[in-house]
Amino acid sequence: MENNPTCCVIEPQRFIREAVVALLEAHGISAVTFSEQEMSHRSETIIVMNVSSLNAVAEVQKFAQAGSCVIGYGRPMTAALALRSFDAGATAILSDTEGIAALLDCIAGTRRGVSDPRLLAAVSFLRQERAAFPRLTPRETAVLEGISIGLTPAELAEKWNVSRTTIGNHLQRALVKLGVSNRNAAVRTAEYLGMIETRR
Repeated sequence: MENNPTCCVIEPQRFIREAVVALLEAHGISAVTFSEQEMSHRSETIIVMNVSSLNAVAEVQKFAQAGSCVIGYGRPMTAALALRSFDAGATAILSDTEGIAALLDCIAGTRRGVSDPRLLAAVSFLRQERAAFPRLTPRETAVLEGISIGLTPAELAEKWNVSRTTIGNHLQRALVKLGVSNRNAAVRTAEYLGMIETRR
């Protein structure tokens, strides 16, 4: 049986919510609306939600931890908001300029089983915002690239004949520059921004 998950739309403004549902259904994508309180978490669910509100990032994390694929959008969408949403577990973030076409591409990709969010619509938006972030040094970049292929900080230290503290310092500076709290989020963010090569 073909995997055909329902797309749940979470949007506080009724006219926007109804417009998104209508557009999805016009393209053959089954869509329903729920409030955060009504939301039933199912691993096959795709959630399209407005991430502009203050508590939205916490909701993204809750849905992602429940196994849902979260596609966020906002007005306006800033790089900082996009990165907070990614850090919380969002699969993709859309800006206003990408519009419904990118949303449909994103959902279609998810329905086809594409699990790599670098293939989704968020890439172009975040790369446009790259200038908002401090540049990584060559060693910070190398540390994140090493982690992206599964090396541990200890293995990197041994490979480069430096101390673990040195590796930890490079990693910590990268976390601060990227505005994230852990190394997995740092790797994902740097990949989105095109700062490191994708080697998976």
